[in-house]
Amino acid sequence: MELVQVTAHFNDKGEITPREIIHGASKYHVESTGRRWEDESGLHILVMVPSYRVFELLFVPNDRLWYLHQIGTDRPNHA
Repeated sequence: MELVQVTAHFNDKGEITPREIIHGASKYHVESTGRRWEDESGLHILVMVPSYRVFELLFVPNDRLWYLHQIGTDRPNHA
């Protein structure tokens, strides 16, 4: 996983919604969020960005850091 910058919305209940990911010179708009779970590492959130790219974001609350792992880049096969 790589350290990234994330713009996110934190609502009044403390729920986090990522809006934008900055990875190196690239900026990705988060089109949708999916499954989320917490473990000893922090909060994991699956997000989809343009071109059907799917990332797993990890938010480490104690450090207020975000990490990124790309888990999918293929477009769906429309037959």
